[in-house]
Amino acid sequence: DSGLLSGPQLNGIVATGCANVGGGCSMTASVPAGADTTGWSYVWTTTGPGLVGSGNAATYAPSFSVAGSYTTTLTVSNAIGTATFSKPVSIAVRKRSPRSRRPS
Repeated sequence: DSGLLSGPQLNGIVATGCANVGGGCSMTASVPAGADTTGWSYVWTTTGPGLVGSGNAATYAPSFSVAGSYTTTLTVSNAIGTATFSKPVSIAVRKRSPRSRRPS
């Protein structure tokens, strides 16, 4: 089933490194194997307690500066239709490792 013969189809959002404030978060649109994504446009938005930003490519790298619960929404469109998928994301404050003390 080609993405150009029908509206876009999304399997979901794959998120990596998105657990902590300041982490190197990356999100990618997951599409069916063999989908022709030619002509697709991507719009990412994230809502939550901190300002995150938006994106317009198949991969999105939001920056979370405040701990809390966020929702990331991806809308994909082509000439025939639109598909939307949302993913909840929980961001925590990164635990600091204890500093080693130098002997005095």
